[in-house]
Amino acid sequence: MTVLRGRGLKLLLWMGVLFGALVATTLLAQEKTEVEIRADKLEIDAENRQAVFTGNVRFSYDGVQFECAQLLIRYDERGAPLFLTATGKVTIRQQGTLAEAARAEMTVKTGVVVLSGNPRVVRDRNTLSGKTVRLNVRTGEVEVAEAVGTFVFPGKAGGLP
Repeated sequence: MTVLRGRGLKLLLWMGVLFGALVATTLLAQEKTEVEIRADKLEIDAENRQAVFTGNVRFSYDGVQFECAQLLIRYDERGAPLFLTATGKVTIRQQGTLAEAARAEMTVKTGVVVLSGNPRVVRDRNTLSGKTVRLNVRTGEVEVAEAVGTFVFPGKAGGLP
């Protein structure tokens, strides 16, 4: 991967704006949704068809907000994103659900995110953790491997509804 400085950095920034617009346009065409990515730094590796956003990464996709230290996007020959890999204190927020992990991998076509590295999902006062968490950002379905959870049921103290 080549890191650019000076004039090259200006080109890289311009390409970053262009790439961000390309990702947003491609996802808009496929999903009819708005995409926004912010980060301190962007490196594009056109040969390997990937872009790496690093530092204070914030990514908004289809009503889902991602925060992480690094976001790697692998894309196809047309520039359409295929896979996203977020690392470094990953936080995902969607409609009252909070998910946290060290790593998250998303297949764009399916909307399925696999969380690993001490994953935890919190909804209302209920908490689930396990070895891995599969979260479908389109349907809201959650699947936890080796699940451990704390659930709060409404009703009288000490009893089930």
